[in-house]
Amino acid sequence: MTRPYLSNDGSPGVPSFSLTMCHRPDAESTLALQYEGGGKDGAKGGVLSIAAARQLSEAQRLKARWNTQGLLGVALEQAGQKHMLSLIGEVSTIHG
Repeated sequence: MTRPYLSNDGSPGVPSFSLTMCHRPDAESTLALQYEGGGKDGAKGGVLSIAAARQLSEAQRLKARWNTQGLLGVALEQAGQKHMLSLIGEVSTIHG
């Protein structure tokens, strides 16, 4: 749980919290579930996020994330000895 001293506009901060659970079914895969609540948007309810990562090869990893605010993101990472290239795409899944 956190309570920022001041918000960006100078008003007193609002308490917020997050709870994260991770599961690694094997060495190449990770699943995560996160709930964030409180803060300025606390009255609207919290945000639930689901994320997954999969190691495709020694140099490639695929990541995906979706949350209840409708944001879907996918990333493909390609790592080298001295560099990393990430291709990232995000879309809103909320209509209206």
